[in-house]
Amino acid sequence: MMKFPIRVAHIINSLEYGGAEKVLVNIVNNEDQSEVQPFVFSLSDINPLQEELRAEIPFFFYKKCPVFDFALVFKLFRKFRALRIDIVHMHGWGIYPESFLAAYLARVPVKILMDHGLVSLENEEQDEKTKYHCFKDTILSFFINRTAAFIAVSNDMKINMVRRKQIAAEKIFVIHNGIPAPAAVSGESTPIPCIEAIKKGGEPVILCSVGRLAEIKNYRTLIAAFHEVRKHQAGIKLLLVGDGPERMQLEETIADLKLDNDVFMPGFSQEVLSILKQVNVFILPSFFEGISIAMLEAMSVGLPVIASRVGGNIELIEDGRNGFLFAPDDREALVSSILTLVADKSLQEKFSKANRLKFIEHYSIDISISRYHEVYRGCFPP
Repeated sequence: MMKFPIRVAHIINSLEYGGAEKVLVNIVNNEDQSEVQPFVFSLSDINPLQEELRAEIPFFFYKKCPVFDFALVFKLFRKFRALRIDIVHMHGWGIYPESFLAAYLARVPVKILMDHGLVSLENEEQDEKTKYHCFKDTILSFFINRTAAFIAVSNDMKINMVRRKQIAAEKIFVIHNGIPAPAAVSGESTPIPCIEAIKKGGEPVILCSVGRLAEIKNYRTLIAAFHEVRKHQAGIKLLLVGDGPERMQLEETIADLKLDNDVFMPGFSQEVLSILKQVNVFILPSFFEGISIAMLEAMSVGLPVIASRVGGNIELIEDGRNGFLFAPDDREALVSSILTLVADKSLQEKFSKANRLKFIEHYSIDISISRYHEVYRGCFPP
């Protein structure tokens, strides 16, 4: 029989800055602790997002070895037993073997795995190059058969889980990511250095993208498209917020195209919502996405969106209703979408209103948490 509060251990690879990590922090910070008491476990010693956890939420970290870590299994086993954990909620396939085995040995009643998308696929591709992948294949069916439920952040991810992992569709629950509603946009904007630099000497139209500077985010196509847009539209700037391994190559592309004064790359920022409130259009050109936290943030402040027609983007954006979609390798379509949207104020307002409404109705954190709770309750006998 289920007793309240349910004691849930959330386990993730790290609390570095990233989408999956933000999802976890949003979940635990907004839990009603009379129903669910959360505990957070990171399998890394790099955890800057720990500072954003509510003070009363217990946090533990263990540094995981690159290969299967038997010592980690023992440490988690002891902690699960000591804390009398009811549910182990695992975030991503990379931490699944050790976390599941520890929970199984500790006789935790319910094991749940949540697939956030991109991180999981990157980890899986890396595993395929190692002997560790063969070991996981051998025992994966044992783990899957004894995992009570799986959570996918999009319908596309559910299809991938069925196809790639042979998980029964009825065990997979689609729960879109949710974020807290932003504070009302006031008449005065918070001063942001990168925005002030862009607006120095004028009020340009600002196109903005937020994300890791990595190949899968497809920023080269966006920069090339922006170069074409500049030939037809004056008074327009591009802002890329984030950092990552492709930064140097992107800077070289920007210099080669002589866009140094038009493309701004301020790096990582903890003021994303404040930035989004002061730009005009949000663009997400990725080759793959689950449910993008950055796009949800853009929708929450009423930004019109242009996004690649991939993954969870298709579930967030209806082409022509609350944004434009384009094939990620179709630069001409992206150029056309930008020019059309920038030139039409009424269309911008239409997309803006539609995105605010869609966020409120479907993507607030309270809606997501209520769905997690439904899955939790369904895993216990009546």
